[in-house]
Formats: sequence, structure tokens, C-alpha cells
Amino acid sequence: MSAREAKRLKTVLVGKQAQGRLVEPPPSARSSTTAAKAASLNPSNVTLEHLLQQVYLPIIERDKAPKTHASAKTAAKNLEARLGKLQLDEIRFMMVDAYVTARKKDGRKTRTIQLELRLLKVALKHAVRCELLDELPDLPSVRDTDRRDMHALVRPLTPDKVHELLSELHPPDQQPHLVTRGRPPQYRDYLSFLAVLMAFNTGMRKSELLTRTWADVDWHDGGMGSILVCPRPEVGFQPKGRKDRCIPLTPELRQELAEHHLRLGRPQIGWIFPSPKDASKPRQSFAKSLARASKAIGLPRLHPHALRHAWASRMAMAGVDRWTLMELGGWQSGEMLDQIYTHVTSAHMQEAMRETGVGRSPPPLADHLMLVEES
Repeated sequence: MSAREAKRLKTVLVGKQAQGRLVEPPPSARSSTTAAKAASLNPSNVTLEHLLQQVYLPIIERDKAPKTHASAKTAAKNLEARLGKLQLDEIRFMMVDAYVTARKKDGRKTRTIQLELRLLKVALKHAVRCELLDELPDLPSVRDTDRRDMHALVRPLTPDKVHELLSELHPPDQQPHLVTRGRPPQYRDYLSFLAVLMAFNTGMRKSELLTRTWADVDWHDGGMGSILVCPRPEVGFQPKGRKDRCIPLTPELRQELAEHHLRLGRPQIGWIFPSPKDASKPRQSFAKSLARASKAIGLPRLHPHALRHAWASRMAMAGVDRWTLMELGGWQSGEMLDQIYTHVTSAHMQEAMRETGVGRSPPPLADHLMLVEES
């Protein structure tokens, strides 16, 4: 077992202990149990449903985080509804392609279909290793058009639009009426405003942002403070790339965080964004509030990840070098940064043209002739 695999299993173990879940026997004993279960199946009549439920999903539950196992169970349920009765040697490219077409007609996002196809491919690879299948069949691939559309939503986020969006999200100081049919006539969630503000100022992903605790905030680091992005085993969170990073706070974000921290009584622990139903768990999303605010100011519906794109674009336009931007944003590939995150607005291009002089008009012809005669 590699050092990285041992570290990952240790993280999963700590997370399960924090949740009070039963800890499994050592890896060697568990792997032999899984192999015996796979060997007990008859390769000639193993269906996809049997493979997922009896062989592969127990492995994910054993080795992966609870959130990963839950998403795998959902993907397996969707696969079993249409392909579960097929035997492993009957799975063909055309059948899976018809499944993809049917899922698209149902209105499913391409990202969801991608996760289902990934689970199918990895499960079939495991079947090949267990000698339940002779060879891996060819499977179709799906392009994530939803994410490409989400990237296009970065361009309208100019500084003026960012200011309008934050103003629309910020709760008013005083409601116009106390009660209207049991509910306030105008309701704005302050935590949604704080989450959007933090995303615009730190570039954190939604999962990174919503799993931060007050213990992750260092108010005195570097003068303005910083926030640490690190694993949260109790909720099954692991940073992308499995690398911790420390992000300095901006003056605006530090002031807003400090005021909110003071209103709460300056707690030392606890989630910055607790769930409204259970304070012991973090909040799941702020997408609805963001969609409402973006519609109110005339923008298309924004995905929370678009805030990260806007942050990266603003940092790039401010002249931040690629290495610093990769460290702050937690990217491992500079190619990804070049292709997706270094967007520029038309106003920035015009400013660049003015500063370099490329867009300046030539001098009058008379002045040019006078210079020639003098020379």
C-alpha cells in the first residue's frame, strides 16, 4: 500500500469515528472478503445490478467518504433502472448510448450523466479484475455542456455588476413591514450574502467555502488575517488535489467576517455557514439566493462556481502572476487556468489598448510633413 493510499484510508477512518460509525477490519481482511464475495458469483449470469449492489458499492462504502458513497448509490440506482437487468457480457456501446440519449431527454444535466458513466466504467473494470468479465466494452463519452455554459456566465460579471449583486443580496437594515401573511414581505439571507462576498474575495469552491469553521480563521495572520482550506472528515470533505492552502483575507471580507463573528459572540469553533435545520452540520448551498439576486439585476442565472471564475478573472486583470493565482486558487494545472479562468472584459481590453498606445490615432499629416522637412 502506498503512503498516499494509507493517508487517505486514515482520513476516512477518522471521519467515520467522528460520526460514530462502525470501523471495519484491517484492509487485508476486507479485501479478501470482497474477493470471496465476487468469486461466489457465477460469471455467466452476473447482471449489472448484482455487480453494483453486491461487489462494487460495498467497496465504495468501505474506502470512500460518506458523501462519495451517497452519490455513487444515486448513480447506481439510475443505472439499474434501465441497464440493471443486463448481464455484463451483454453491455454494448449502442445500449449505453441509448441510455445517454434517454437521460438527456429526461432533462438530466450532462454532469450527472458523466458521473453515472464513470461509475459504470469503473465497476466494469473491477469486474474484469475479478474475472467476471472477459474485457472492458467500449463506452460512449459525454461532454459537460452545462459547465461550458456556466463558464460563459463569467463575462457579464463586471465590477459594477458585482456591486449590484452584493447590494441585492445584502439584507435591508429595516423591513418595510413586520409581518405579511405570516412571513416578511422581503427576505434576504445574510449568510448567502456573506458566502457570495467570500467567494468573490477568496475564489474558494462552494464545497470549500461552506465547510469552513471559525477555527480556520486566523485574524492576525499577515496583519489582515487568513482562512485555511483543509479537510473536514466529519462531513466527508477533502480539498481538490488533497492539498491544504491558506488564503489571505481582503479588508472588505475581514471587516464583514469580524462584524458577523462579533454578533455571534466571537465563537472559537463551529461552522461559519451552519445548516438552518441542524447547526451541527454545514449548509449545503446558496444557489437559490444567488439565482434570485442575479435575476433581479438582469443577469442570467448564475452558478456558484461562476463566482470563482469572476475572482480569477479579476485577479488576472489586476496583473497577478499565474503561479500566485494557482497557489491561491488551488489549481494544479496551468493549462486549466489558461483555458478557463483568465477571462477579460471588453472594458479591460480597451484600457489595455489606451495604455499601450496601440489604439491612439496617428498625428495630423501637416505635423508629419513639418517633422520631415526639419530633418
